[in-house]
Amino acid sequence: MTRHITLATVVILCTAICCADTFKHRETGEVFNGFATQKSIGNRTRVYNADLKTFKPLVLGQYDVTPNARGRRNNVIVMPPKQAEVLLSKAVSEALANAIVDASNKGPRFIVIEIDNPGGRGEYMKHISTTITKTFNCPTVAYISGGTYGGAYSAATAVALACDKIYIAPQAVMGAVAPPVGMATGHEDPQSAVETYSPKNLSAYNSYVAALAEQNNRPGAIAMAMLDRSIEVIEVADKNGKRSFINRADRRPDQSIVRSLTRTTGQGAEAVLTLTPSDAVAGGIAEKVVGSLPELLTDMGAADAKLIRGGQVDKTIRKFIAARRNLGEILASIDYLQKRADELESQLNEREKQELQNTRQREYRRDSSGRRSSRIYSYDGDIRRRRGRGETEIVTRSEPMVDTLRLRDELALVLNDLIIGYNKAIALARRWPGALPQNMTLRTLEQRLISAQTLQNDVVFRRGGIVSPGAGVGPGGRLNRGTGYNR
Repeated sequence: MTRHITLATVVILCTAICCADTFKHRETGEVFNGFATQKSIGNRTRVYNADLKTFKPLVLGQYDVTPNARGRRNNVIVMPPKQAEVLLSKAVSEALANAIVDASNKGPRFIVIEIDNPGGRGEYMKHISTTITKTFNCPTVAYISGGTYGGAYSAATAVALACDKIYIAPQAVMGAVAPPVGMATGHEDPQSAVETYSPKNLSAYNSYVAALAEQNNRPGAIAMAMLDRSIEVIEVADKNGKRSFINRADRRPDQSIVRSLTRTTGQGAEAVLTLTPSDAVAGGIAEKVVGSLPELLTDMGAADAKLIRGGQVDKTIRKFIAARRNLGEILASIDYLQKRADELESQLNEREKQELQNTRQREYRRDSSGRRSSRIYSYDGDIRRRRGRGETEIVTRSEPMVDTLRLRDELALVLNDLIIGYNKAIALARRWPGALPQNMTLRTLEQRLISAQTLQNDVVFRRGGIVSPGAGVGPGGRLNRGTGYNR
């Protein structure tokens, strides 16, 4: 309910000053053409006066504003959320959101959000969508162009719903789950891609996307079905013949089913919505099917406007991809080290258990000539002394188990590398939110780091602070590898 109220407030504000090109002061009668920006100081908004060719701060509440094309630049800025990483990375989504705000401040006729995207994470979807709804100073138009991914899916549909108008290309679709062929780019298997781009937890944003749709008189049920695969959308007709699209669960007895827009999975547990261009128009989601951007401009009455490509986020995307690749390599190394640490811990525990039951001894022999020899054996008992032939004295004393020391040393060194890996992964994940795999969280990494540190402290204590030959503590508290460690 709160989200609906918040978005409704934004809609009212947009209605008051959206596309504001002719300003008239209510008291003085001053009139000028121009456009508002999203920059403000206190209660004053920075407004461009086209007649004076200058910006000045104004209290917009003192003006009556008439939306028209006067005073605006005769261009249209096209924003490109066509890369898969746009809704996977916090840094990339913020870069795009900032680019949309910057574009609106330049006073174009309108902004086109060109979408060909398989979806992504809810928090980044919401950030971009909210930025669009708050872009009161410039009209926004979504163009579902199709291409690599074939249209707008899952979280990407919410970005389209945030716009004032939606156009769709003949070859594009809007849906809940992108086809595996398109979205499996960079993923080993299609199921991994589905969990990345169409995660089931997006249903938590149902109310938000419904409000986005309803603010522009679009069916909320269709919007929710784009994120929530448990919703089955049907077209119904009431007794007067009026048709509408609703969730099957909300159907009234007086409504007859015309058709179902969703297809149910084989198990009947989930419904997957896919809208063709004609379905999108008939369902009230899209305004029209257009084959190109120039055709869109013509329909919007801006055929003579110059198309400008803006909001390039390629540099940020390249950095994100590099960070995700590095993080993947670190996680792979962590996985190996963690398994090795588990194996060594298990072996060490078993060896120490054996030590409690069997003491290893070294026997020294020294004859009357002073010659010395030794041999190792194990037995249960105390130190023995005896004399043999040739006045040979046999002395038996306890010594550490060599295998146990080696295991402790190697485990300590593996844990040291493991802790370094966890610290690197945590630092990278904090710097690039969204770079972690869908099934991994920053909290999980932090908890595993604590477990590794605890085990390392325990191993050092069990070693009694003794480090085997060739191993030692280096600068910064790092353990140097001994001869027994082979990574």
